Amino acid sequence: MDTVGLSFAAAIAFAVIVERISEVLVDSLIPEEHKKWTIVPTAGLGILGAFAFGLDVIGPIMEQLGQKEVMAWVGQGLTGLAIGGGSNLVHDLWPGSRKRRERVEFYAGTLEKPGAAKK
Repeated sequence: MDTVGLSFAAAIAFAVIVERISEVLVDSLIPEEHKKWTIVPTAGLGILGAFAFGLDVIGPIMEQLGQKEVMAWVGQGLTGLAIGGGSNLVHDLWPGSRKRRERVEFYAGTLEKPGAAKK
């Protein structure tokens, strides 16, 4: 597997781990009325993990495109933000996922709220 594929595989694996940590720890520590802020600690965890493990999906892609000098910290920061979204990264990349279809329907105005069942 090439560098780009390995980078994506590592990012996806870490995103799933961040999602599980978020479900177990973050969701239990943040009160219900502040649930919209759960993205802050999960984004921080994703960014911290990306820098700690040197996860960068942007750098290898830019190198493949011929970019000579790539600032690793930019790629790691962006990768960390993507990882911080948890398994949404997988759902965004997987074309047949239910969450992706719901999100498209929500923004198209045919679904009131993502995750809500259609009547």
